[in-house]
Amino acid sequence: MFESFVEFGPDTSVDMDDEAFIAYVLNNAPRYEIETLEKIAHGLRNVVESRRWGKPLDLQIGSNVEATMFDSQYREYGTVISMSPQTCTIERAGSQFAPRLAYKKYAIRVLDEFEWNRVVSSVEHGRAKYEEEREREEREEAEDRAAALRDRERAVKKAKSMVALNGTFPLHRGAFVHALRPDWGTDEYGVIVAMSATKIVLSSEESASRSSVSVAKHEIEILSAAQWEVVGREQRRRRDEYEQAKRDGRTDTLPDYSLVEIPLSGE
Repeated sequence: MFESFVEFGPDTSVDMDDEAFIAYVLNNAPRYEIETLEKIAHGLRNVVESRRWGKPLDLQIGSNVEATMFDSQYREYGTVISMSPQTCTIERAGSQFAPRLAYKKYAIRVLDEFEWNRVVSSVEHGRAKYEEEREREEREEAEDRAAALRDRERAVKKAKSMVALNGTFPLHRGAFVHALRPDWGTDEYGVIVAMSATKIVLSSEESASRSSVSVAKHEIEILSAAQWEVVGREQRRRRDEYEQAKRDGRTDTLPDYSLVEIPLSGE
């Protein structure tokens, strides 16, 4: 959640007691211009007002704010979209998520234009880094899944018998598997890319993340190549649906597909 943690440099207040923090501020203040010190003084007044009366006096709808949780380094950055006597709701920078902040739990500081521009820039940079990392992970996952499929014939000779809720199955890297967990009502579909003594790890086209399956807690079904074609088509459809919903800002409207079984009876 990079929207919630925007870095402005090292946090020098960490592990400082009150006297050390006061000394740090006073020792460093003479190095700065008067305009900078006035901005600091204004910000400190806002913090004092927030702690004493619950919110900064200049807080209003449309204010861009930094909200720091008392006794913590957790921060929220966003634009105020509604207010009440005890709380305000902000729309996070770069996100449609709108948390409600209680004045008694957060020190809220109104940001000037320069500070807000830095927040927006940091969020955009964080999003770009996140997307780059996600794309890299997706490429690596696809490559590993393809390698597992190429080695299927060799791996089947080294299949390992594993006990599931519905019997014992010869499992191996590259096998197509449907794993149902009855007590949760969840279905996992994927290609086995890794195994341990008790678990199999599944990779699918639906997501870049892997699924770790405890075999003893699942009903296992080994799928045929034809059945896996059906699964693959549905997983690609779900992935495309998610990407479109993400662009439209409506991912919260999608069903939880882990609870939806893919029909394979006709294959």
